[in-house]
Amino acid sequence: MNKKTTIAVIVILAIAGAWLVLRFIIGCDEDTWICDNGVWVEHGVPSAPKPTDLCPGGEVEQILNSPSVQLEELTPLSRITISITESGEINYEGLNTLDQEVETSSTTVTQEEYAGLVNLISSSGFYELEGEYKDESLVDGNTYTIVVTTEDEIEIVSCYGECPEGFTAIREKIEELYIGGIIDTGV
Repeated sequence: MNKKTTIAVIVILAIAGAWLVLRFIIGCDEDTWICDNGVWVEHGVPSAPKPTDLCPGGEVEQILNSPSVQLEELTPLSRITISITESGEINYEGLNTLDQEVETSSTTVTQEEYAGLVNLISSSGFYELEGEYKDESLVDGNTYTIVVTTEDEIEIVSCYGECPEGFTAIREKIEELYIGGIIDTGV
């Protein structure tokens, strides 16, 4: 090889090497979630699940037609219902089945907290879950039912015994949003 060709090859390799360093070492992650007009969009193949927090600039109304969400827990000694509306209002009703005493309360959450729940419902695969999960070997377990109602549909998933991960994450988020939490009187 002559001197000019050697220099040209070295320059091309240096440019290619610099580009690779900038692209893969210094550059940003290509496999991530990007906020686009208030909606989380896949960029590449993200290893992380879709974010559950509100995408900046997003409108709560854009997400799942602003569903209302209800969690019902049936234990051998009580029935507890937590309902959350698209306005962020949370209503709690607890019935002690021994003395038929009913306890009610209500509170509100911020639109960001509500949007976080709605995003979690969407990203957890809730709409792909089966309608019922039941462990026939249990005798005195708790039954959890989550009902998500939108303009277009009502999705109901019940779980007795071990629940799918996405279902459990939603149940725990609803309980967390209701500041009083759920008190298991049947355990």
